[in-house]
Amino acid sequence: MELVDQLVEQLGITPDQARGGVGAILSLAKEKLEGNYSQLTDAIPELAGLEDAAPGGGGGPSLLGGLTSSLSQNLGEAGVMVRLGEMFSSLDLKGDMMGQFLPLVIGFIQSKGGDTAKNLLVSVLK
Repeated sequence: MELVDQLVEQLGITPDQARGGVGAILSLAKEKLEGNYSQLTDAIPELAGLEDAAPGGGGGPSLLGGLTSSLSQNLGEAGVMVRLGEMFSSLDLKGDMMGQFLPLVIGFIQSKGGDTAKNLLVSVLK
């Protein structure tokens, strides 16, 4: 997949980390966008199913995972970033990697799906 290859090359991460990071972003987008998520995957078919690559938290629900899920529901946009940070951490991607990762993913989505697709994703991550 082109996006995974770009992330591996530009960030020096493994393909599994790249897929997992994209999957984490997309799984949150799917959750937050609900029925509108299909607009994103319709615009960029190669993204379909990548949300399944999101890390599951390492072997079942944890206390931290439950707290993070509660936080995300109560904190709205800030909670999304907390959950994303937890998923990145489980992929062995440090916090500063999110700042490098997100612009590349957003740029890719804009280049392949246009402003509408980009705006859908950005609305989840704001």
